[in-house]
Amino acid sequence: MSARLAHRAAAVLGTLLATAAAPALAAWNCTDAFGSRYVVARRFGESADVRCAPINDPDPDPDPALAFEHPPEPQPEPVSAEQASGSGRLVLAAPPRSGTWQLAARRSQVDPLIEMTAREFGLDADLLRAVVEVESRFDPSAISPRGAIGLMQIMPSTAAALGVPRPEQTLLEPRANLRTGALYLRRLSLQFAGAIDLVLAAYNAGETSVLRNGLTVPPYPETQAYVRDVLEIYWTLRSSR
Repeated sequence: MSARLAHRAAAVLGTLLATAAAPALAAWNCTDAFGSRYVVARRFGESADVRCAPINDPDPDPDPALAFEHPPEPQPEPVSAEQASGSGRLVLAAPPRSGTWQLAARRSQVDPLIEMTAREFGLDADLLRAVVEVESRFDPSAISPRGAIGLMQIMPSTAAALGVPRPEQTLLEPRANLRTGALYLRRLSLQFAGAIDLVLAAYNAGETSVLRNGLTVPPYPETQAYVRDVLEIYWTLRSSR
């Protein structure tokens, strides 16, 4: 992703947060307004949205149960469609491509829930739409080969770690699925200071992958394609307003 696009995206999501990050990296234990605990790699201080305390661990490692997926280390050869689909995200997480009218019909059914959920969690509704389109093409019944479920393709283990009861059943309900994914996106926005490319990369590849790659989008072809695709849809939606 270009530096210009990354800067533009970070500025938009930055309005979602009341916190500011210092440029120097530091490890902090944080708890947000929803009671979620996590480790960040930037200093936040205190605000109404998040409370943080410094820790001494120089290499923070978030709870792996709260990462959606962890792609393997990058391979020297490009990843084929079949190989990428083996991770259970992006390629086979979404159902087969349908016609434009079918996609529009599904979007119109889900859109009121997206608007409601975005307001509830203080997210940009267009960002939520873009994630849902890339993840499931607005199909609430989508299930990936690895078991990611619903509109936002959430793993049951992630939902359980976020406090969702009976996730295998609950995540098939569109409203519950959107709320769970939005909670995770909001938490990632706090963790990565609203940097939209890092938020999306962490949603796809896991928080640990982003931290271990020096707060950059990990060099996994799948994750880089995912961030690019979501941002393309997001900016298209924004520009049409």
